Amino acid sequence: MKMRTRRGSIGPCSEKGKAALTDETMLSLWYGGLNKVYVRRFRSGGRWFFCPVQETNTSREFTRIWASDNPYLRVFVYYCKAVWGILGIASAALFLGNWYLVNYVQDFEHTFARDSFGVSFYVFMVVFILLGIPHLMLSLDVYSEWMPRCRALSRALREGRDPDLCDRARMGKMRRTILGWAWNSGYVRYDCEKGWRLNAPSKGGRLIE
Repeated sequence: MKMRTRRGSIGPCSEKGKAALTDETMLSLWYGGLNKVYVRRFRSGGRWFFCPVQETNTSREFTRIWASDNPYLRVFVYYCKAVWGILGIASAALFLGNWYLVNYVQDFEHTFARDSFGVSFYVFMVVFILLGIPHLMLSLDVYSEWMPRCRALSRALREGRDPDLCDRARMGKMRRTILGWAWNSGYVRYDCEKGWRLNAPSKGGRLIE
C-alpha cells in the first residue's frame, strides 16, 4: 500500500516529539519503509539522475549520499568530498607549472629567465595566488569537516560497530528529514502513548528494538 502525502504543512513537531526521536527510533522509521519512500519521491521528480532504472532501496546520487544504506559507498563519497578541492588545486598547479617549465626550457637561449617566461607568467601567477589561496582555505575547511567523518565511519566498519549510529552526518540529515519533509508530508506521526510511527509502514523493513 502506498503512502499518501498530505497537502500543505502541518506545522512543526512538538518538543516532546523531538525529544522522543532518538537515533534508534529514526533508524526504525527509516528501515521500516521511509527510505524507499524518500528515494521514490525524489526519483519521481527527476532529482535522482544517477539512480538505476530498477527500484532500489537507496540512491547512489552523491548530493544525497547520506540517504544511501551502503556504508562503504558513504565512506568513499566522504573521502571524495574531503580531498576534491585540494586535489583540484594541486592538479591545476602541477599542470600549469609543467606547461611553463616546458616553455622555459624551449626558450632557454634567452639571457634572463624573465625573458623566457614573459610578462604573462607573472600576471598569471598573481591571479592564481589571489584566486587559489581563498579556494585552498575553503578546501582545507571542507577537508577538516569531512575527513574525520570518513575516518570515523571507516573505523566503525573495521571494528564491526553500527555504521549508521557512528555516522553523525547521516543521522543529522536523517533527523532533519524526518522532522521536516517526512513530518510535513504526513509520512510519519507521533503519538504520546505509542511514540513515533509510519503512517503506512512497509513489510520486511529493518526494525531497531
